[in-house]
Amino acid sequence: MERRIRASTVVIHRGKLLCVRLADPLTGNIATYIPGGKVEPGETPARAAIRECLEESGYRISADEGSELVERYPFTFGGVVYDCTTHFFRGVLIDPEQPPDSVSDATYHHGVLWVPVSDIAKHFSFHPLIMSCVLKLSAI
Repeated sequence: MERRIRASTVVIHRGKLLCVRLADPLTGNIATYIPGGKVEPGETPARAAIRECLEESGYRISADEGSELVERYPFTFGGVVYDCTTHFFRGVLIDPEQPPDSVSDATYHHGVLWVPVSDIAKHFSFHPLIMSCVLKLSAI
């Protein structure tokens, strides 16, 4: 099982959660995720969360390091099972009125969406531990 150290952000704005839609490269199934990805060498998890959010959503955010939740879990993507340790942070849009930068991410990226907070459980039920972290960090 390949080991991955990741960072993700939970960004709530006007009662909605910032999400991305990604297609599994093997199955083609599209699911909703919070922005996040691999922590690069020499990068802190908070910096990775900020960078990944910009790359995947086009939104510039700050990450609340005091909100950090760290969880380890298995995750399957593209037919590979990863041993993930994810650093989850609460994020805030730096300039809510600024339109997002254009996104040029992987071919499996299928757009950005804002999910009503009341629908989080519906969108993240595929992975209860991730859903739990999203719900904890979305509570204000």
